[in-house]
Amino acid sequence: MSKFLLVHGSGHGAWCFEKLANELRNRGHVADAIDLPGHGRNKLPIRKITLERYSSAIRKSLQSPTIVLGHSMGGYPISLAAETDPSFIKHLVYLTAFVPEDGKSLVELRNKVDNFPLLSVIKKTEDGLGFYIPQKYQKDIFYHDCSTKDVKLAAENLCVQAIKPQLTSIRLGSNFEKTPKSYVHCLDDRTIPLALQKELSKKIPNENTYEINSGHSPFFSKPAELALVLEKIASKIHYE
Repeated sequence: MSKFLLVHGSGHGAWCFEKLANELRNRGHVADAIDLPGHGRNKLPIRKITLERYSSAIRKSLQSPTIVLGHSMGGYPISLAAETDPSFIKHLVYLTAFVPEDGKSLVELRNKVDNFPLLSVIKKTEDGLGFYIPQKYQKDIFYHDCSTKDVKLAAENLCVQAIKPQLTSIRLGSNFEKTPKSYVHCLDDRTIPLALQKELSKKIPNENTYEINSGHSPFFSKPAELALVLEKIASKIHYE
């Protein structure tokens, strides 16, 4: 039995992991998902949302050795959490996620590829503090291989994403370097192209990389297959 904490990406919340969490629980694991500050049921005002607050919320959710999964943008706060206090972080799993580089922000990594898909569809809020994806683009960019029911659930729950955390550079040291990591590539991702996923995961050993033939949201489209991959990762971990 392993314990998982599931951390969502931009604009999402714990709601997106219900199917995956249930798959893991049905296999005998403990699985919890978190609403990062300003997402889901957490209504922190957008002006107060920072990368450090994201990281702090993750750390406060950990009480025993846990496999921490970050999806997409979620790769940044899980990494900062591991650098700040790795006490209960047994393993980091990046699900088509941004793996930070020391001293660089998520936006800087995103700009490594020309024509990043999201940039053509996102809309900034009037106050300039956040962005969102208009509903007419959501299915094609995030959920093209997902059910109508899941697309509807997302449309009802997606929120504005604060820009500040994505502009914040991150300092990484020995705590982060020593934390074991795995990467799950999504082969048909229309949000983070596979070429960028490969670039982001280049420092993770090949034996710790996995593939799912899905779009950006396998927690919707292929929860059972994703749970199986997470079980494979967990099976390699030795608990003290």
